[in-house]
Amino acid sequence: MRRRSDPIRVMIVDNHAMVVRGLALGLNRYEQLEVVATATSLVEGVALAHEVNPDIALLDAESSGPGLATAIQALRGAAPNAAVLVFSAQLDEEVAAQS
Repeated sequence: MRRRSDPIRVMIVDNHAMVVRGLALGLNRYEQLEVVATATSLVEGVALAHEVNPDIALLDAESSGPGLATAIQALRGAAPNAAVLVFSAQLDEEVAAQS
């Protein structure tokens, strides 16, 4: 059980290593947040979620893997209490609707 004083544990999944590093650096600047895992694919992210049990899973909609909807289901199974946030650099309404 997470205490209010504990940092919010964040896992970042994006297929671009530079984006992952930038997000991790930015988020780790806040003492309320702690990046506990990073992954460059949805498959890797699901496996890591089993290990680190994040409070938040931050996913790039275009990350490589089994498909976003399938990955979200698997993440919820791996870390049932995690909030799953999906982001995208694309302004494609179809991608957003599939999320």
